[in-house]
Amino acid sequence: MYLYAVFLFLLGCFIFKILLNAKNWYFLNKYKNLHKDYLGADNEEAQNKFGWEINKKTPEIVKLFKNAGLKDTYFSFMENVGFGHAKENALGIFDNLACLDSVGHNSLPIKVVKYFTKGLGIYEMRLKEAFSPFYWVNVILFLPQEIVTYLGISFEGKQAKFIVRLLNFLYWVFIAICKVLPSLHHHLILLMS
Repeated sequence: MYLYAVFLFLLGCFIFKILLNAKNWYFLNKYKNLHKDYLGADNEEAQNKFGWEINKKTPEIVKLFKNAGLKDTYFSFMENVGFGHAKENALGIFDNLACLDSVGHNSLPIKVVKYFTKGLGIYEMRLKEAFSPFYWVNVILFLPQEIVTYLGISFEGKQAKFIVRLLNFLYWVFIAICKVLPSLHHHLILLMS
């Protein structure tokens, strides 16, 4: 009964991982094609239409980027404010998905296309992982670490890494005890009778 429940749980995780990443890949690809149409628009009316759609979908696109583990990139540039003075500004990719301009030597549309490509690659990799037995063995062996990562808790730094390793160790000890106790209990009953 216990193994059956574990099997059903793992099967559910497998199906969930496939469906979630397939959905994310589909929508990110859809928005990438919308962005491509926006960049290739040959008249102002089409640019406005596609630009409006991209601005409307920006929160969804940013959420897909973040779910893929991509972080916003900021780059600075100097802007001439007149009278021989310049002001340093910074632009983020996530806030400027519909920008067609190049700022200094940085081309925003090219950077946005790279984000779409990276995101699609990450979702494809996750789909392939779902079919890899090595991935699932790794998830089972390092379940506490996977849970910490899923919860979005950063484990950078020596103390955090130590805590995650300690959780993994305690998890392994717990699993070992769960495997040993039933047989130990059975042997004790045999000895007493």
